Amino acid sequence: MQSRFRSGNALADGAEHRSWFMGAFFDPEDARYSSDIEVKWASHAAGDRRDAWAAGGDVTTLTALVSGLFVVQFATGEYRLERPGDYVLFGPSFPHRWAAVEDSTMLTVRWRASMPASGDAPELDDERETRTVWST
Repeated sequence: MQSRFRSGNALADGAEHRSWFMGAFFDPEDARYSSDIEVKWASHAAGDRRDAWAAGGDVTTLTALVSGLFVVQFATGEYRLERPGDYVLFGPSFPHRWAAVEDSTMLTVRWRASMPASGDAPELDDERETRTVWST
């Protein structure tokens, strides 16, 4: 029986899988394999951005800022992740895009789960200033 223990470096382990270091990307015998959850550790240089809208798929996503300044945009607004621990959490099928305003390190976790069918992204719930990084 193979051990389900592993230690390593998230950045190195995710290098071949677009920074995903845990999930269905790995052999089922690998301790990093999971069909239920995916985990990503990503480093983005200032100016990195995804201008195309990502569909969001059939997963719930939690993206948390480890360091830097990072912006995630939804159709309903733009969310600035400025302090370590700031995060966005969104359900399936929420189109989004992002930009690293400063060198940023992000931790993202995705899982398949049913979400309330509210259909709307959460509203801004704090006093942080928002400045768009996309020109319209």
